[in-house]
Amino acid sequence: MGLALDEPDENDNRLNLNGVELLAEKKLEAYLDGQMIDFVNSGSGEGFIISQEYGSSCS
Repeated sequence: MGLALDEPDENDNRLNLNGVELLAEKKLEAYLDGQMIDFVNSGSGEGFIISQEYGSSCS
């Protein structure tokens, strides 16, 4: 799973999380439950990560 800047189309669901609008492909909906999107700033860089509420992450 990854993040990208994109324009909405008919294959997307619109999600509003704490005032931030996100688009997610409908086919990925089953994988979104329990996922968190976070912005991190560390010594190795900064950026968004997607992770399970409790578990590993991917950036």
